Amino acid sequence: MNLIHLYSEMDVEIKKLDVETILAQTFSYIKDPNIQWVISSMAKEMLQDQELTPDKMQIYGSGKYSKTIKIGEYVFKVGEERCTPKIKNDLRNIQPLFRRRIGDNYEKVFIEVQNLVDKEWYKGLTEEEIKEELYKVFSEMYDRGVRWTDVRKENVGRLLKPNTGIYNINGQELKGEAKAKGFIEDESQEQIEVLDAGELVVIDTDFIFDSKQDKISYGTNSFYKEFKERYLKEKEARLANKEENTPTLLTSVLEASKTAVTHKDIETVAHSVVDYNKSKNIQIDTKDTKKLEQR
Repeated sequence: MNLIHLYSEMDVEIKKLDVETILAQTFSYIKDPNIQWVISSMAKEMLQDQELTPDKMQIYGSGKYSKTIKIGEYVFKVGEERCTPKIKNDLRNIQPLFRRRIGDNYEKVFIEVQNLVDKEWYKGLTEEEIKEELYKVFSEMYDRGVRWTDVRKENVGRLLKPNTGIYNINGQELKGEAKAKGFIEDESQEQIEVLDAGELVVIDTDFIFDSKQDKISYGTNSFYKEFKERYLKEKEARLANKEENTPTLLTSVLEASKTAVTHKDIETVAHSVVDYNKSKNIQIDTKDTKKLEQR
């Protein structure tokens, strides 16, 4: 898009610029003409769908692996090999139309198409509130065995439409297969639950790992280590609290009665246990009932 700015200073009519020229200059490091053709063709389809001219394309962001272009209500990412070419399909990941590598051994490029989201979801929130929102997403994914390690507010967006993964472009309803979207799972394992508009999703999925993976990397400015430590401590506390509050049989009987327990009460409970075990063919030592009486 820098080319548009350059031409505008040279009195060249922007409307006469073609998509191929603009993208060839924007991604000048891509030498393969076939890959350049694929990129420009996809951009043309998105522009045509929304009846936009090429000068409406905008640089939307630049990350470690890719440059992002905003084309109307779509986001078009083009870049180098991803840290995680294949990712877990989690409901908190934005559902792309396309997320895969194209090219051969000579040159490989990653391309991704996403729906536009609200990137400024955190405006008006305090830093503490932002961290809590990020932690909710992180801990929810961690529960499901997904390790999101580049935890930053810039990598999250608020959905403007349901996260179905279905795209309507130029009158066609399109949905990429699991392989085209770079998911580890096959079609039969795809997520059924869909987040509605207004929910937060991870839009930069370059650091999404499966908990079964041996090697996991994370960004230097990420909350990953802090959130992981907090998550494990909270989980440990929940388990300890659960064990502490799990009543024994005798405690349950005492709490239920709220009165002095007679010999007959204990005998009744003991015989009930024996009768139940007999019905289930479970062997029980009768000495246990005498011990219960003595206690």
